Amino acid sequence: MGSDVYFVGSRAKLHKSPAERFQALVKALGLGVCKAESTVAVKIHFGEDGSTGYIHPTYVRTLVEMLHERQCLPFLTDTNTLYRGPRSNGVSHLALAIRNGFGFAMTGAPIVIADGMKSHSVTDLPAGPRHFDSVRIGAAITEADVLVTMNHFKGHLLTSFGGAIKNLSMGCGSRATKQRMHADMQPALVSRDACTGCGECAAICPVDAIAVTSGIAEFDHEKCVGCAECLAACPVHAIKVLWSGTSGTVQEKMAEVAMAVVRHFRTKHLHFNFLLNITPECDCLKWTDNPVVQNIGILASRDPVALDQASLDLVTQSAGLPNSSLPEGVAAGQDKFPLIHPGVDPDAQLRYGEAIGLGSRSYTLITVP
Repeated sequence: MGSDVYFVGSRAKLHKSPAERFQALVKALGLGVCKAESTVAVKIHFGEDGSTGYIHPTYVRTLVEMLHERQCLPFLTDTNTLYRGPRSNGVSHLALAIRNGFGFAMTGAPIVIADGMKSHSVTDLPAGPRHFDSVRIGAAITEADVLVTMNHFKGHLLTSFGGAIKNLSMGCGSRATKQRMHADMQPALVSRDACTGCGECAAICPVDAIAVTSGIAEFDHEKCVGCAECLAACPVHAIKVLWSGTSGTVQEKMAEVAMAVVRHFRTKHLHFNFLLNITPECDCLKWTDNPVVQNIGILASRDPVALDQASLDLVTQSAGLPNSSLPEGVAAGQDKFPLIHPGVDPDAQLRYGEAIGLGSRSYTLITVP
């Protein structure tokens, strides 16, 4: 039978508001693991400066109010980024979260940057079995009694898609752990003629591993930490990935980090995937592209693998939207993310996650009225 995955559609049937529909979904999943006086880490992406694809704070406020009704102590949290930008340190990260609408006045919960000012506030958790003996996770997350992830489901250039597994791993990991997950990737030019020498890649590189020389980007692979932000930053798509392993290795590492986090919380973790404004790229970018399929709804589960599998299946079952990064005329039933990110297997994180016991790819989809 697999794991239960609860689903509420995006349509406003019976004129129910988005908050009301989400509230019904939360009730169907249940908050029984959240006892009175429990500290609850609500792990969410606060968006980037200028982007709009992140989860709307209205949904966060709804969850926070339901947790308050149970006399819980929720806080919103995320970890600092590997790349340069406002989310790379605790001060500007917090300021950005407030600017994007996640402040206390809007959500009713305080914000705690989980790994502190410079990503030194961490907890070492045992990991394995293949890639990591241990991993460093933001301390504020591991110190909470309960973990709830709110995940914007979307595409990703290195992992094909990002959902619950990505938020549990890249989202909860310290900067050092993020680097270790990215370590199998290095950038290179598609061709020297493709580069315009604009310098966008060099500007975003966190370790100064890129220099524009004679109008061409040059990469210092000894310095490179594999964060892949240069790929996303290049406006003419002149940069490709040189894999020291395979693209699946990054996803396997993500699954191991996610497993370390889930194992730490035992049964006290809940997960929500928002299949709304399903963009082709990660919310870490400073822009938000058109959605690739129509809004589908929100899913919830205690099993992150089943949740991501169900989310991926629903996207596959939807027709591609025109004026998006998909080719014209992509029909329902066709895989979407491999068309956007060729050569990246979307099933790798799901297969490995199931193999190591993170969850089950089999699920029962339960529709919430």
